[in-house]
Amino acid sequence: MNSKLLKDVFKKLFPIKADDFDSQENSPKTISPGEAADMIKKGAAVIDVREPAELAGPLKPIIGATNIPMKNIVGRMKGEDRDKNYILVCAHGNRSRMASSILAQLGFKNVFNLSGGMKAYRNKYPD
Repeated sequence: MNSKLLKDVFKKLFPIKADDFDSQENSPKTISPGEAADMIKKGAAVIDVREPAELAGPLKPIIGATNIPMKNIVGRMKGEDRDKNYILVCAHGNRSRMASSILAQLGFKNVFNLSGGMKAYRNKYPD
Protein backbone atom coordinates (compact mmCIF):
# COMPACT_ATOMS: atom_id res chain seq x y z
CA MET A 1 0.00 0.00 0.00
CA ASN A 2 1.50 3.36 -0.93
CA SER A 3 2.21 6.04 1.67
CA LYS A 4 -0.49 8.50 0.55
CA LEU A 5 -3.22 5.85 0.55
CA LEU A 6 -2.10 4.60 3.97
CA LYS A 7 -2.24 8.14 5.37
CA ASP A 8 -5.74 8.63 3.91
CA VAL A 9 -6.96 5.40 5.51
CA PHE A 10 -5.45 6.30 8.89
CA LYS A 11 -6.97 9.78 8.78
CA LYS A 12 -10.41 8.22 8.36
CA LEU A 13 -9.91 5.63 11.10
CA PHE A 14 -8.01 7.72 13.65
CA PRO A 15 -8.21 11.37 14.73
CA ILE A 16 -4.87 12.38 13.22
CA LYS A 17 -4.04 15.65 11.57
CA ALA A 18 -2.08 15.35 8.33
CA ASP A 19 0.75 17.33 9.97
CA ASP A 20 1.17 14.58 12.58
CA PHE A 21 2.60 12.21 9.97
CA ASP A 22 6.34 12.04 9.60
CA SER A 23 7.47 12.77 6.07
CA GLN A 24 9.91 9.87 6.15
CA GLU A 25 8.84 6.31 5.61
CA ASN A 26 9.48 4.39 8.83
CA SER A 27 8.92 0.69 8.80
CA PRO A 28 8.25 -1.26 11.96
CA LYS A 29 10.43 -4.32 12.42
CA THR A 30 9.18 -7.77 13.41
CA ILE A 31 11.02 -9.47 16.25
CA SER A 32 10.90 -12.89 17.89
CA PRO A 33 10.02 -13.49 21.55
CA GLY A 34 13.71 -14.01 22.32
CA GLU A 35 14.68 -10.74 20.67
CA ALA A 36 11.87 -9.00 22.57
CA ALA A 37 13.10 -10.40 25.90
CA ASP A 38 16.63 -9.13 25.16
CA MET A 39 15.33 -5.68 24.23
CA ILE A 40 13.16 -5.52 27.36
CA LYS A 41 16.24 -6.25 29.49
CA LYS A 42 17.91 -3.28 27.78
CA GLY A 43 15.03 -0.93 28.57
CA ALA A 44 12.66 -1.13 25.60
CA ALA A 45 9.11 -0.08 26.43
CA VAL A 46 6.39 -2.68 25.89
CA ILE A 47 2.97 -1.51 24.75
CA ASP A 48 0.18 -4.07 24.90
CA VAL A 49 -2.59 -3.01 22.50
CA ARG A 50 -5.16 -5.55 23.73
CA GLU A 51 -8.41 -4.49 25.38
CA PRO A 52 -8.22 -4.44 29.23
CA ALA A 53 -10.55 -7.46 29.56
CA GLU A 54 -8.10 -9.57 27.54
CA LEU A 55 -5.28 -8.98 30.04
CA ALA A 56 -6.96 -11.17 32.67
CA GLY A 57 -7.01 -14.18 30.34
CA PRO A 58 -4.42 -16.94 29.93
CA LEU A 59 -2.07 -14.73 27.89
CA LYS A 60 -1.06 -12.52 30.77
CA PRO A 61 0.84 -9.32 29.93
CA ILE A 62 4.58 -8.88 30.09
CA ILE A 63 5.60 -7.41 33.45
CA GLY A 64 6.02 -3.67 33.07
CA ALA A 65 4.00 -3.43 29.85
CA THR A 66 1.75 -0.42 29.36
CA ASN A 67 -1.76 -1.23 28.20
CA ILE A 68 -2.89 1.11 25.43
CA PRO A 69 -5.78 -0.45 23.50
CA MET A 70 -5.47 -0.22 19.73
CA LYS A 71 -8.31 2.32 19.50
CA ASN A 72 -6.39 4.70 21.81
CA ILE A 73 -2.86 4.32 20.43
CA VAL A 74 -2.70 7.59 18.49
CA GLY A 75 -3.94 9.82 21.28
CA ARG A 76 -1.93 8.16 24.04
CA MET A 77 1.35 8.07 22.12
CA LYS A 78 1.14 11.57 20.68
CA GLY A 79 3.56 13.23 23.14
CA GLU A 80 5.90 10.28 23.66
CA ASP A 81 9.59 10.07 22.73
CA ARG A 82 9.76 9.11 19.05
CA ASP A 83 13.35 7.85 19.34
CA LYS A 84 12.76 5.33 22.14
CA ASN A 85 12.49 1.58 21.45
CA TYR A 86 8.86 0.39 21.59
CA ILE A 87 7.77 -3.23 21.36
CA LEU A 88 4.09 -3.57 20.51
CA VAL A 89 2.23 -6.73 21.48
CA CYS A 90 -1.27 -8.20 21.30
CA ALA A 91 -2.65 -11.72 21.52
CA HIS A 92 -1.39 -13.04 18.16
CA GLY A 93 0.51 -10.17 16.53
CA ASN A 94 -2.10 -8.78 14.14
CA ARG A 95 -3.32 -5.71 16.04
CA SER A 96 0.18 -4.90 17.23
CA ARG A 97 1.40 -5.03 13.63
CA MET A 98 -1.24 -2.47 12.65
CA ALA A 99 -0.48 -0.31 15.69
CA SER A 100 3.27 -0.44 14.99
CA SER A 101 2.62 0.68 11.42
CA ILE A 102 0.56 3.59 12.70
CA LEU A 103 3.33 4.65 15.07
CA ALA A 104 5.94 4.33 12.34
CA GLN A 105 3.84 6.57 10.09
CA LEU A 106 3.62 9.08 12.94
CA GLY A 107 7.41 9.27 13.04
CA PHE A 108 8.32 6.76 15.74
CA LYS A 109 11.70 5.49 14.58
CA ASN A 110 12.25 2.36 16.68
CA VAL A 111 9.00 0.41 16.61
CA PHE A 112 9.00 -3.38 16.85
CA ASN A 113 6.14 -5.84 16.48
CA LEU A 114 6.28 -9.07 18.49
CA SER A 115 5.86 -11.88 15.98
CA GLY A 116 3.14 -14.28 17.10
CA GLY A 117 2.07 -11.93 19.91
CA MET A 118 1.66 -12.97 23.51
CA LYS A 119 0.81 -16.51 22.44
CA ALA A 120 4.33 -16.95 21.03
CA TYR A 121 5.90 -15.06 23.95
CA ARG A 122 4.11 -17.16 26.59
CA ASN A 123 5.04 -20.39 24.75
CA LYS A 124 8.69 -19.39 25.22
CA TYR A 125 8.34 -17.59 28.58
CA PRO A 126 5.36 -19.11 30.44
CA ASP A 127 5.69 -17.11 33.67
